Amino acid sequence: MVVRRASGICCAVLLFFMLLAVMFNVAQVWADPSTGGWSKTYGGANYDYAYALVQTGDGGYALTGSYTPDAFEDHFWLVKTDAFGNAQWSKTYGGTGGNSANALVETGDGGYALAGRTESFGAGGPDFWLVRTDANGVVPEFPSYMILAVLLVVTSLMVVLKEVSRKPNPAFRASSHLQDV
Repeated sequence: MVVRRASGICCAVLLFFMLLAVMFNVAQVWADPSTGGWSKTYGGANYDYAYALVQTGDGGYALTGSYTPDAFEDHFWLVKTDAFGNAQWSKTYGGTGGNSANALVETGDGGYALAGRTESFGAGGPDFWLVRTDANGVVPEFPSYMILAVLLVVTSLMVVLKEVSRKPNPAFRASSHLQDV
């Protein structure tokens, strides 16, 4: 009888350690990116959602959705990760109204195009919004060299118009001369 109890306890202890070993091994596999399994979360204290995902040319991922930094507004959100889900960078886009990106593609030059809804820009109510970024999630602004060219053209045009307005109009002189006669 003592032998049976001892063997039953040994079996229970052995079963416990086998289950523990299996659970530890599964946890290691889940946490080890080289095995293909991993899990990551992104976001803050408020409501953050991912609505679209693409695998990028470098083997990583790009996710888009909405990021809510406070309780009153949400923004387009773009997160770029490596192949193991580690965030490489994160960008938000939007204004003071609600914005949510629902679709995402990687462009031919490695940038991204996001589409969704905006209440920050547009005609008033919710409108479509398309945002195009470079490979680092930056929305290229109007190039400063273009501003210089536009400024030079406008300034030159203003100088020409000012000079034209200073020169007497021959038609005006003729009509004013006729009035003197």
